[in-house]
Amino acid sequence: MPSPGRILHLKEPSGPGVRVDSGVYAGWNVPLAYDPLLAKLCVWGETRERAVNRLERALSEYELTGVRTNLALFREICADSVFRQGRLSTAFLEQFFERRVNSAPHLEAEAAAALVLAMSGNSRNPVSMPSGWLATGREDLLR
Repeated sequence: MPSPGRILHLKEPSGPGVRVDSGVYAGWNVPLAYDPLLAKLCVWGETRERAVNRLERALSEYELTGVRTNLALFREICADSVFRQGRLSTAFLEQFFERRVNSAPHLEAEAAAALVLAMSGNSRNPVSMPSGWLATGREDLLR
């Protein structure tokens, strides 16, 4: 569904095997009549496993606030064992949502913990700090 409003913060992922097609920017007002597709994230790799790992990394780096997005949904799909195994069909999303409903209490607890961390006033925001693990992970994906 469309989510009009001002994009307050935007950090798009990048790196080898990652492409973002978009025309949006921080400070832009997404109008009500705008197509709900704000950006298209494309990844590729030599194997499905490498491409999925890149997708997972790119989704973890994607930051967009001010309007609702489906980034969290895509992160959940990426972590889904059926998706990771490539056992896909036209019924995948319906079955995924059934599995998701059964794990909802766990996801709600994670969301609450993330909210508490964000509101804690901790000046050391782990999302914006450079990570040695991230750099190492990217290097491993290049091999």
